[in-house]
Amino acid sequence: MAEIDLFSPEISKVVKGMDGKIILIYGCNKCGKTYNAVQAPKPLVLAFERGLGALNGVPFFPIRNWGEFRSIVKKLSDPKNFDALHEKYETIIVDAIDGIEKLSDRYVCNLLGIDHIRDYNGGYGAWKEWGDEIESQLRLLVGSGFTIIFIGHEGSRKFLLEDGKTEYEMVYPRGDKRVVDPILNYVDLTCYVRLGTGKDNGDQELSTLYLKGNRGFFAGGRFPEIRPMIREWSYSDLENALIEAIELREKRGGFKAITHTDARTEEMEKQAQEDSLKLPIPILVKRIFEMVTASMKQTGSKDEYAAILANDVGDPGFRCNQATEDQREQVEIIYDALLKKGYTFTPDVED
Repeated sequence: MAEIDLFSPEISKVVKGMDGKIILIYGCNKCGKTYNAVQAPKPLVLAFERGLGALNGVPFFPIRNWGEFRSIVKKLSDPKNFDALHEKYETIIVDAIDGIEKLSDRYVCNLLGIDHIRDYNGGYGAWKEWGDEIESQLRLLVGSGFTIIFIGHEGSRKFLLEDGKTEYEMVYPRGDKRVVDPILNYVDLTCYVRLGTGKDNGDQELSTLYLKGNRGFFAGGRFPEIRPMIREWSYSDLENALIEAIELREKRGGFKAITHTDARTEEMEKQAQEDSLKLPIPILVKRIFEMVTASMKQTGSKDEYAAILANDVGDPGFRCNQATEDQREQVEIIYDALLKKGYTFTPDVED
């Protein structure tokens, strides 16, 4: 594991446009959420509900159980699939987040052999296990490098005024906090869709997209420069509003946003450089064996090594000599811990 240089941190960069952004769009039924979302470039819908009946030619996977969702997320987030999948898809649409709650609940219950989340642990419930499962899959999905659009329905949530006593109710994305709150933590922008009023000629006005909220409804995110609303909105309108907000920030902040392609290229170059510095697992294991042997000669036991497995790796039964490339992090932790304790090895021709 590479030594961390506190004098050389990575520098964050703003990516222009919708590329790689995480968006939540929520509102009532039949207000154009899915219709507009699928206008995004190269969409793939993960359909937790039936919402594509009136839309033709949209690629989608029906999500019937949580195992299917996990399998898809694993493939989407696998770096080995990045180039091939990004040629085919740019935008992943999760429609709708209510399904995350229902299917993950059943998955965790089946895993733990219980009927209800509340039944676990003598009635204390498996709330943490359920929340951790949802969080782990969301983290993989939002870290996949795609533009992610979550679709949600309109609900409400109660909050307290500044006095800490008086309650008020706000329109809010519907769902359990263990689903909604992690998504809100990840998203760059939460958009609220409201149906328009009737026009003078009797036609229904198309829906309005709110990009900033108020005491009545929740909306907003990481771009305070964005316009507050878009009447009769489309996906391109949302994208243009985001581009405008970033350009305004550029002017005010004196920096230049980069494209998502440039950002990904930089990341891939950095990763390739780091990979080239990695020693093969067999060499690392050989060095660890030599250092552990030195430790046992000095202390007379394996206690020091056992402490590293328990405290640093978090797995007392970890078998270093059976480690795979997927377990490189654990091997590097052991390697670094032994080096910090002052143990050395003798480099040979293989190194």
